[in-house]
Amino acid sequence: AKTIDHVYGTTLQNEQQFNEGYVVEKDGYKFRIRRDGIAEVIGYTGTDTRLVIPSGIENSVVIRIQSRAFSKKRNIVSVDIPDSVTYIGQDAFYACTALKEIRLPRELKFIDKSAFNFCKSLTAVTIPDGTLHMDRRTFYGCSGLKSMYIPDSVGFFGTDALHNSPKMTVICSKNSEAQKYAEAQGFSTGEP
Repeated sequence: AKTIDHVYGTTLQNEQQFNEGYVVEKDGYKFRIRRDGIAEVIGYTGTDTRLVIPSGIENSVVIRIQSRAFSKKRNIVSVDIPDSVTYIGQDAFYACTALKEIRLPRELKFIDKSAFNFCKSLTAVTIPDGTLHMDRRTFYGCSGLKSMYIPDSVGFFGTDALHNSPKMTVICSKNSEAQKYAEAQGFSTGEP
């Protein structure tokens, strides 16, 4: 079947190929097991309020939290993401309004658009060393945030990445991209 990407050569085909595989559900988590032996969390149907996302399923390592995987799960209070995860997708935790604690993975590189929008109960977040990219509106509307540690490795901040978090102090190195971004957005800063 011909698709628009055959005509225009867009990235849609690459994303489709990237996601090929089969879906498995275990303990309320929905995973896509890709052909290359890598797993992605694509959804959650469970009722637990404190989540410890598995690092693997069926001999596959979990490396991605896909778009909208936990979106609008308003009963989730805490999430522990395994260190193997390198990517958190768009709207992955959108409007998880009860989410108070999140442990981000050590191997995290990319936080996509609106990943934690309107997680109003978050009070502190530590972005792991080695993270490179915080896209648009990553923590938009997280009005309860009081502090966020951002390492020197983060070199890209999308528009409004930290918008509407008026009480927040950004903990970062002096003269880092994080300090420049935070001060340009009107946030107070402090050194680690």
